[in-house]
Amino acid sequence: MYRHERTLVVFYPLATGKWVFAELNGSSVIHFGPFDSRKVVEELLLNMYPETPSVELSTQRAMLDDDAVSILGYAAARQVVGHEETGE
Repeated sequence: MYRHERTLVVFYPLATGKWVFAELNGSSVIHFGPFDSRKVVEELLLNMYPETPSVELSTQRAMLDDDAVSILGYAAARQVVGHEETGE
C-alpha cells in the first residue's frame, strides 16, 4: 500500500495537450513540465525514476497544486494496489 512517506510519481495530460508530472515524497511535491508529449514524459520517468512506482491521472484543465496532485496521486496508487491484490 502507498503511504505518504513513500515516493510516487504522478503524470497526467493537460487539456492543452501538454503533459506534466510530479514527484511525491511525503509532504514534498516537485512538479515538472509542461512537456510536449507523453513520450517525452515517459522517457524522463524511465531515466529519472526507474524504480519508482508511477500512476497516470486523467486529463486536467490546469496543472494541479501540491495538495491536489498528492490526494489524487496517492488515491490512484491505492486503487492500483487494490486491483493487484484482488486480481481484478
